[in-house]
Amino acid sequence: MVGDKIWIGRFEGKQMPSTNLDAIVYEDFNELRSVRVLEDQRIEVFMSELSQHFFTKTMSYVNTQGKLYTSNGYSYIQNRFKYEYLT
Repeated sequence: MVGDKIWIGRFEGKQMPSTNLDAIVYEDFNELRSVRVLEDQRIEVFMSELSQHFFTKTMSYVNTQGKLYTSNGYSYIQNRFKYEYLT
């Protein structure tokens, strides 16, 4: 959940603070489930509206250790979503 919010925010061009990925953002499971459904819808809309430009544009972000990364959108999309299929 935390990772999805951070990455989709970055993809949308927002400055997203890096947070520990194991952060507990919702103590209540029902609230988490509701927010998860909304986040999944947000991801689906974002992905359905991607243009070819997104894949070639340069994007940068700073990770939790303060390291700057710069690459193209394609690399970030590929990296972000490959883990969805490995678990």
